[in-house]
Order: sequence, then structure tokens, then C-alpha cells
Amino acid sequence: GWLIPRGLIRALPDWAKARWGDHTIWQWFGLVLTLLVATALMIGTYRLGGKVSGTAAGPRYYLGIVFPIIAMLVPGLAAYFLDQGVFITGRLFIAIAFALDLISLAALVGVIIGVANRLATAVGALSWFRPRSMDAQLIQLVIRVCGVAGAVIAILEGGHYLGVPLTTLVAGASVSGLAVALAAQDGLKNLFGSLMIILDKPFEVGDTIKVKGYEGQVESIGLRSTKLRLNSGHVVTIGNADIANQDSENISRRAHLRHSHTIQLAPDNSPEKVQRALEIVRAALESHEGIHASRPPKAHISGFGSDALSLVMTYWYHPPDSARFAAFNEKLNLTLLAQFQADGIRLASREEPPKRSK
Repeated sequence: GWLIPRGLIRALPDWAKARWGDHTIWQWFGLVLTLLVATALMIGTYRLGGKVSGTAAGPRYYLGIVFPIIAMLVPGLAAYFLDQGVFITGRLFIAIAFALDLISLAALVGVIIGVANRLATAVGALSWFRPRSMDAQLIQLVIRVCGVAGAVIAILEGGHYLGVPLTTLVAGASVSGLAVALAAQDGLKNLFGSLMIILDKPFEVGDTIKVKGYEGQVESIGLRSTKLRLNSGHVVTIGNADIANQDSENISRRAHLRHSHTIQLAPDNSPEKVQRALEIVRAALESHEGIHASRPPKAHISGFGSDALSLVMTYWYHPPDSARFAAFNEKLNLTLLAQFQADGIRLASREEPPKRSK
């Protein structure tokens, strides 16, 4: 053949032309050498593609798909060379060609998944979507699912092309799917949990939420889990199935910050001083910073006992900016303390701990 000149074959020593089984010694050497070279080419191509692609979603990442495509073609080229160059024939060639076709099919599945992943990454990087937004993640999830579906179709069609009966393929896929489903129950639960989160949109990337006793900012929503950056700086990973099945509080979507505090006045204050304390609190809260017409502040005497009179003040702060809210609380407390001291209004010796802001 044109791949290996006949003159080169005639020049081989007699022992290389001796037959062993259905083929000569040189053909057996050619077979082994071809398979070794094909294996080395595929491994080298995949490794080189991994180094070129890297982890960043840049041009090199997208061009990296060329290497798996090249690796997918290697088994077919090896089969062609064994047929037309080394002249492997009979059952041996049929078995080797079948194995090489299976390897090509597996490589094709990898190419389909790789293309789907790169397409999903490219869609997420489009300027149409906010970075890591729910809409982008939903489209990315659909693309990846389509990639998996395409891989399954490729396996079924490839198996049919190789002569495997379709009923056998479907039955095998069903049994394999059932085995995978049983082995990956938690993974499937998390996958459906991520779908529920993406479709219901209880929170998005960047929101501050409280779930399972954790409070932090959502850094990412993946197919399996959601990552929160806690106020301590630590990152906690929570399975999406757990989040979907539990109540979550989206702190970022609150319309205001509410604060309720009880000031304990000494019981020996005169009624006039108690009334004056109410006037001071109401004046301080009137038209306060962050006030909203729909939620006016409130202040009243809720009750009294032998050790204290309870003056309760409640107010709302708009917008829900925690830093500005904390600064306002500090300013308000210092103002009330100064005015109480100036008017001789005494506080109870043991003040009730303040209620937490909401």
C-alpha cells in the first residue's frame, strides 16, 4: 500500500516475514506499535489540551476544545492505518476496529460535554446578563442538560452503528440509569433543588440570606450547592436540596430596618418626669433620619413595676443600610442619654437588654 511501500516490506529479514497465526511477525509488530502510538497521541493531546485550556474562561479555554476533537479522530486513523498499511484482516481486525470505534465514541461524548460547558460559559459571560444572575444560570443549566442529552443520543446512535441492537442499548441505558439514580440520590436531590431555587428565585447571587442557622452573602449557586460568605469571612457550602426544603430569609430584600427598644426608667421618677421622658423620645424620633411616612415611629409606657417603668420606642429605618442604621442608633442613644441627664430623669439600675434589630 501507499502508507508502507512494498519495497520496504520486501527488504525485511526473513524472520519478520514468517507467519504467526494469520499474520506475519512484522504485522504483529506494526499492530502493537500502532496501538502504542495511538494511545500516546491521545494521552498527549488530552494533557496538552488541559494545559492550554486552563481554568479561566478566556480565548484559550474555548480553543481548548480542538484538542479533544483531535484525540477523537486518532482511533479512526489508527484503524485506517492498520487496514490499509499493516494489512490486518479477519476477526482480529474486526475486534480491534470495534474497540477503536468504542474509544472514538467515548471521546465523542467528551467532546459534546466539553462543547456544552464552553457554550454555557460563553452565554454566562454575555453582557445581556448580570454576572452570575439567576437567568444566566438557568440558561447555563439548560445548555448543560442538553449536552448530557446529546451525549446519551450519541451513545445510542453510536452503539446502533456498531451493531449493538437498539433494544439492548435501551435496556442497558435503563438499567444503568436506575443504578446511577440509586447511587446518586443526593446528587439528584441537589440538582432538583437547584432547579427550584433558579425557578422560584428566593435569592440571587449577591443577596444576604439566612438559612440553616447561617447568615451571609450568596457567592454562587451551583448545580449541587450554594456557597455563602459569612460575616466572619468563612465560606459555607450548603446543599441545594437542604435550602429548597427549608425556610430561608432574604435579608437583602427587606424594605426597611426595624428597631424596638425598652428604656427602663427608675420607679421614683415623678409623673412629670416620665411624661418629659416620653416627650424627649418622641421629639427625637419625629422626622428622624430614614423615616418613612407609611411607618411612623412609636413611643409609649408599656407598664411599670416595683423596680422600673418601661418606656418602649419602636422605629423603622429606610433604606435598609446596616452601616447608616448603626450610626443613627448610636447618635439617637447619645442624644437621649444627654437629654435625660439634663432633665434629671433617672434610669433604672438594671436595664432590660435591648431587643435585636430586625
